[in-house]
This record gives sequence, C-alpha cells and structure tokens, in this order.
Amino acid sequence: MYNTKNELAQELLRTLEFSPILKEIKGVGDSVYGKLGSGVLVKIKMIDPRTTGCYSAVEIKMLNPMEGEIDKARIDFYSVWGEKSRAGTPQMRIENFQKKWNFPLTGKDYAVLCEAIDTYLKFF
Repeated sequence: MYNTKNELAQELLRTLEFSPILKEIKGVGDSVYGKLGSGVLVKIKMIDPRTTGCYSAVEIKMLNPMEGEIDKARIDFYSVWGEKSRAGTPQMRIENFQKKWNFPLTGKDYAVLCEAIDTYLKFF
C-alpha cells in the first residue's frame, strides 16, 4: 500500500542531501533523523500549520539522547522561497497518492531550503 508519509520524508531527504552539517540522515515514517557532530540528534518533518492538508513548513527538533528535546524551530516555505509567481504561498500536498507542489521545484529551491535548515543547525 502506498504511504503518503513516506512521500514527505522523501522530499526532506532530497532537500537534506545538500547538507554538509547533518550526518547519518535516515527517513522514518513522515520524518527525517540525523546527527550533528556535537552528538545532538535532529528530527525534521514537514508540517501543515493550518490542518488543511497542505504542507507549508518544516519543523526541526533538536534532541539530546539523554535529556530529550533541547529546542525546536519552524521554517515556513514562504520565508525561504517567497511567493512563487502566481502560485502564492509555497506548499505541497498529497493528491491522488502523489506529492504535488503548487509550483515547479528546482534543484536550487531544494538547496536554498537546505541552507535555511543548516543555518539553524549551526547553532548546535
């Protein structure tokens, strides 16, 4: 059976392949996990802040293996990519069991999102 949550993780894996900071990256369910050099674990997932079925942000949680959650942040796609022509706020949804962005994503778009995530990760 097709699992839409894996589609979310696959998009994040595609984004994070550009990261020089995050190591041992793995997709589990709808999330992606990785490690920083400091031993901190990272959990990243796409979120739907308005519960409309349109994913328009990533949530990043920093985890200490012994103490639990250290910090978390949300990065909205709009703050990274701005408004994409007539598409409006950038978002992805699952439609007919396939991921659909409301604008065509390029390799540069993935790299820019990865850079925004890495900017946050550098604090740890």
